[in-house]
This record gives sequence, structure tokens and C-alpha cells, in this order.
Amino acid sequence: MKYLFALFLMIAFSTFAQKVPEHCNQIPFAKVDQNATPKDDLQKLIEKELPKKLKKGDYNATLKLYVNCKGETEKSTYQNGNLDTDQQSWLTNIIDKVKWKAAVREDNYVTSTVFIEVSIINGKASIKI
Repeated sequence: MKYLFALFLMIAFSTFAQKVPEHCNQIPFAKVDQNATPKDDLQKLIEKELPKKLKKGDYNATLKLYVNCKGETEKSTYQNGNLDTDQQSWLTNIIDKVKWKAAVREDNYVTSTVFIEVSIINGKASIKI
């Protein structure tokens, strides 16, 4: 019985120690201990759904995102680049689908600001976060 209780305590403490508390509904942090990172492969996602018009030529874009403590994109805005309005809308819709590992600040998941630079050259995308 003692062993079962000890085993239960070890499992409970190890599970608790691995969880990082969430702190949502605050102003997004620009400075965090660990940046938000995408769980999905952005490059493959963009190339998979690339419009025909973007398969030839050289295009670039910078987007600003707010990723909340649950890893969801709360808001994305096109900041800069050479995409037309429809292409901007397409790219922000793609980015909004992405699931993220939320940023961490002081051992808490927090809402953070993320900048993404996308470059598309002849249908091949490269991403810089």
C-alpha cells in the first residue's frame, strides 16, 4: 500500500511539474523567455496551397501575429511586401490556420507577438520567424 501511495505521488508530481500555467487575456509580450514556435511546417503548408499566380516570380511579405497562451493565432496583419490584396488575404488565412506552441515568460504560457518573413521564389517558400 505504501508503494502504491509513493508511486501515485511520484506520478502526480511529475505530471504537475511538466505543465506550464497559462496566462491569457493580457497584452501581448514582445520579450519572452521562450518564443512561440509553429507546430505545423509553414513552408509545406504555404507551398501546398500556393495560388498559380505565385508559382512564378519573386514575392515577399512580412506578417505580424498575436499568438495566445493556447497556441492560437488571435490576430494576423500583413505588414510589408509586394503581394496584392488577394494574395495578402490568402497568406494571412494560411497563417491563421497554424497551431503554435505558445511563448513562455517566467514559467507561464503567455500571449506574444510574432513576426514572420515569407519569401516565395518560383513557387518555393522560405520562412523566417
